[in-house]
Amino acid sequence: MHTERTLDGLAYHIEGTGAQTIVLLHPAFADRRAFGGQILALRDRYRLVAPDLPGHGNTKVLGKSVDPQPTMATAAEAISDIFFAENIGSAHVVGVSMGALVAEDFARRFPKLVRSLTVVGAYAVDDAVAIKAQRREMVRILPMALFRLGRFKRYVAEAAAATDQGRQTMARMLAGFKRSDLFGMKGLDAVMDPDRSDALRCPLLIVVGREDRTILHDAAHRWVAKVPGAEIQIFEGAGHCVNLDVPEAFNAALEAFVARVDGEQR
Repeated sequence: MHTERTLDGLAYHIEGTGAQTIVLLHPAFADRRAFGGQILALRDRYRLVAPDLPGHGNTKVLGKSVDPQPTMATAAEAISDIFFAENIGSAHVVGVSMGALVAEDFARRFPKLVRSLTVVGAYAVDDAVAIKAQRREMVRILPMALFRLGRFKRYVAEAAAATDQGRQTMARMLAGFKRSDLFGMKGLDAVMDPDRSDALRCPLLIVVGREDRTILHDAAHRWVAKVPGAEIQIFEGAGHCVNLDVPEAFNAALEAFVARVDGEQR
């Protein structure tokens, strides 16, 4: 069974009837279809909740009918409302790239709702070195998105994955992306803040593709070193979005981590 709903302006998809819930937050310029390989494989054992983040997929940020106006800064609150609306006591949260930033923001702000956090191709929201590098990257690629959208989409698809299947999946999602959808990124700077005082209190799994950028490998190792009990897994044959490149290996690692956390929390 699957359900499509919208709450607080945030569109989301629910599939599966398992006792435990996994929330899936997609990368930038994509949508919930980024988790097709996870939903198909896991829906018989878990309830899966996959929102479209602001400006992505079915979550619109412009137009007279869009009220309230969702932003990345308010996404965590909207996700918490989904928990209450769908009677989700707590869940395992998975985020990829930009989705990992929102996922960590949610885990810090609503710790009682998060059983574990799995991040893919990401860095801590308070990592000053990574934040500075990310802002430089956005300054570099934003003109491309504004003035050469076709080239921008090809660049993002190439950067997102290391395999043909991963890049093709990303390209399909990018096909519907418009310049105006960039407004959905509003509020992301409020999420990334080196001076944040809230702490991450849940079990943490950091996933990195072997072929991802060196800066993200460095950020992952900085992160795992400062969070007690955190784990890091590096996947061969994968780039930035590990779940797109090697879905079977990623699913197995995620399920093992979730089962271990659930066993420890009983």
